[in-house]
Amino acid sequence: MPKSIVFSRRFRPNLLFLVLSVFLPLFCRAQAISPGDFVKIPVPKPYSADWLKFNQTLNLVPIQVNFVDSSLHITRLMETGTDIDTFKTSNGMFLGVDRGEFGGGLCFKPNNDDNGIFTINGKTVAPVKRLNEIGVISFDKLMIDTTYRYVPLGGGHVHKFFSFHDSLYFIGGIDHMGFDSGSIGRIGYRGNEFSVMQIIRFDDAPHAVCIHGDDLLVATFRKFYIIHNWQKQLLLDNLFWFGFNPTSVTTDGKDIAYVGMYGFYAKIDLKNRTMELFKYNKP
Repeated sequence: MPKSIVFSRRFRPNLLFLVLSVFLPLFCRAQAISPGDFVKIPVPKPYSADWLKFNQTLNLVPIQVNFVDSSLHITRLMETGTDIDTFKTSNGMFLGVDRGEFGGGLCFKPNNDDNGIFTINGKTVAPVKRLNEIGVISFDKLMIDTTYRYVPLGGGHVHKFFSFHDSLYFIGGIDHMGFDSGSIGRIGYRGNEFSVMQIIRFDDAPHAVCIHGDDLLVATFRKFYIIHNWQKQLLLDNLFWFGFNPTSVTTDGKDIAYVGMYGFYAKIDLKNRTMELFKYNKP
């Protein structure tokens, strides 16, 4: 039988601190970092020498931005998620799936497993027991678990849900192997009745969105838009950040927006349509 190891009382706090400092970051999805960990650099032009150098860097970390209490909060994501976003309601949960070339879709998982009739846009739809039946190619447990029923609400790739003016919306799309498009959609729901409608179409895939007063700010694969009265206005085009995958958009509520992405965050002057770029300067 192995001998027990006993630590003296004076060393226990130090041991606990050591264990937490080493292992706790491994279990955290995000880690707060300081703006001082970034260095301002010139915005590279697409396909320039600097752009190629950054694009070929393998250790770029995903940066997320959020404006809270009149200040910019920056986090380093330790993981990018499971490619599934959710939105809970009193009757169940919407699931948006975006697996890129491996498929995606929109569905609803009801809280109960009764045999109720579900409709989408006025047409009856039959629930399925596997998410791969809505076009998702995957082998993880969530995709093949037959203990739930999923109500398929549409194909495509759903990246993120968001609430705006008391309605539920989502952004979705794909940029892969020459395919580059996406949209903003609106979901209506009452009991087992659903409606899904495309509101705005983009010619490249939206990656991140935020609410800016009565407007929306949308970072797409290589562009930046403001949406006013459901009309899109292009603010910046042919942006360097394609390939660096924007993770988030936030705003100070006035004239400044921030976009987080892999390895960088951008500061955008909405009025003057100018951009400053900050590169994460830590290993």
